[in-house]
Amino acid sequence: MILEAPTAQPDIGFHNWCASVGIPVSPSVQLATTPRSVAGRGVFAIEPLERGEIIAAIPSAVVFHPNNAAECFPDTAQRMEEAKSETDTAERMEEAKSEQVGFAKRGKWIRRLWARMLRRDDEIKFLKDTELWQPELAQYALSAIEEDHPWADWISQWRRDDPMHKLFVSGANSEDERAISAAADELQKMMPQLSHLKLRAALALRLGRMEEHSSIYGYLDDTKIKDISEMYSLVSSRAIELDADTGLTGIIPFYDMINHSLRPNLNLDYDGEVFELFANRHVEAGEELFLTYTKLGEPMDENNALWALVQWGIPTDKDDIISENDEQ
Repeated sequence: MILEAPTAQPDIGFHNWCASVGIPVSPSVQLATTPRSVAGRGVFAIEPLERGEIIAAIPSAVVFHPNNAAECFPDTAQRMEEAKSETDTAERMEEAKSEQVGFAKRGKWIRRLWARMLRRDDEIKFLKDTELWQPELAQYALSAIEEDHPWADWISQWRRDDPMHKLFVSGANSEDERAISAAADELQKMMPQLSHLKLRAALALRLGRMEEHSSIYGYLDDTKIKDISEMYSLVSSRAIELDADTGLTGIIPFYDMINHSLRPNLNLDYDGEVFELFANRHVEAGEELFLTYTKLGEPMDENNALWALVQWGIPTDKDDIISENDEQ
């Protein structure tokens, strides 16, 4: 069994934290640090699970999203609202773009290139009204740690170690072709079939989005920019869309500790008050538990595989990638 291996380290502390904030977790599952996990740390069944069996129930009140966080950290919410309202939002978005001289002018080819790769006629724009959750969650997460909020113990366990994350924390910007190319080299080692040019374009787009967010919230010259950049990267890789109608996006405790697979053995359900994780098939003791980070039923073509690699550092097996001919 997984927890009997000498290299496995059960994360009892995290399970205790879940209990302390009102998240019941089945005794049949265990978060553990072990080389048997695809990511070095994952959730495992330590007893057989039957199809439909609930392994965790997460109340919506403990989910980390901007609405919940604003109630917990009103001063942070007010500071961000003041930053956004200094001028009209649309003006600030244009200001953010104009401040990025290199990306808006010399780097404009990246957006056009990606649009052509996707066979789209319109030039890609970074910001949508619903895409401000990244800088907001990053700043709320730092506030949670500073104020020793109950979320802090969970947030302090967030980890990420992939080329995109290293770019974020290095201070590289969307003009830094050398750093972007080096990161693309690392990603291409993980998936050699992907275009180096596409990888560079995707990495630059991610950095460009963070630069726009930074300009809107005014922390480009903040003394905590390194902490903000690191937290921005962490929340970007852990959050999911909670409400398709409003675009509400957040991070669900315990859910975020479960690794990705295109063949998941868990599903997520929401009844309006509680998020329930349950087995979608019989699971043997010792099996790692998985969710699908990508949209269920969406074909994993090369572009989706590329974004999964950039967003989460997760390579997709070549045999799982559907070619354009297969989709037609």
